[in-house]
Amino acid sequence: MAQGVLVRFGVRPRYVVIVRRGETRLFLELQGSLDRWPEGTTVVWDRRQTDRRVAVQGVSIDRRRRQRRTEPDSMWYTHGFIVVETTEPPEQPTQGDNQASIA
Repeated sequence: MAQGVLVRFGVRPRYVVIVRRGETRLFLELQGSLDRWPEGTTVVWDRRQTDRRVAVQGVSIDRRRRQRRTEPDSMWYTHGFIVVETTEPPEQPTQGDNQASIA
């Protein structure tokens, strides 16, 4: 949804900056500069560690109208992060996620 539409409905958009795993320096820099982002912006690690689909399984009838998985925005590859607009706060990381992100 466009920001104007969200504001018109009285919903304040939130921004979540998702940082690619292994980009520790970038993660810390983004967290340290949150005062430059809109209020409510959070920085989180990409939770994916591997692609869950290991083998392609055949199906008799594919009911999907379109492919759900799409390529990430080019910023993912060039900058190491993407920015997502949402109306929901991000899930709090588990203790294991915090430890993994610091290592």
